[in-house]
Amino acid sequence: STFDDWLTSDLIISWAMNIVPLRIPDAHFALEAKYNGGRFVAIDVTYSPTATKADMWVPVKMGTDSHLASSIVNILINEKLYKEYYIKEYTDLPFLVRKDTKKFLTGKDFKPDAKEFIYYIWDKKTNKAVEAPGTMDSTNKTVKLDGIDPAIEGTFNVKLPDGKDVEVTTVFENIKKEIAPF
Repeated sequence: STFDDWLTSDLIISWAMNIVPLRIPDAHFALEAKYNGGRFVAIDVTYSPTATKADMWVPVKMGTDSHLASSIVNILINEKLYKEYYIKEYTDLPFLVRKDTKKFLTGKDFKPDAKEFIYYIWDKKTNKAVEAPGTMDSTNKTVKLDGIDPAIEGTFNVKLPDGKDVEVTTVFENIKKEIAPF
């Protein structure tokens, strides 16, 4: 989101980004979020000016932050510390990925002349793959779900027009699998 949306955040993590002296017009949004009950965490190798304003400073050794990021994501997923409604409507985590090609299920899977950037999600209400609203080539230009209940977990079978069944899963499932070792 934009910097002004930081004001409404529950948690802001500044990761190797020294916003206090370098993003002066935007830094106050992060600092003011604390007044609304939000927490502000600085992850950095140095005790930077931003770290001095944070609720918590997490010092990391250079080169270890990718492991830390994967570990954090693993904990967030395993302990379900995420907002499912947000993931469903505002991220690509419900998008379907073909298990055979490891590529997104797109409009081209259904019609060769379809536009390139039409993606699909699994609607739990209708129990079928439906076009994800708001993707670049979608005719529906809003991400509003309008009654669709996207699955973020699971494996599903999609029947293509050529009669072939394709097994698909979600981006969220793939991320869970990738971060499991951490």
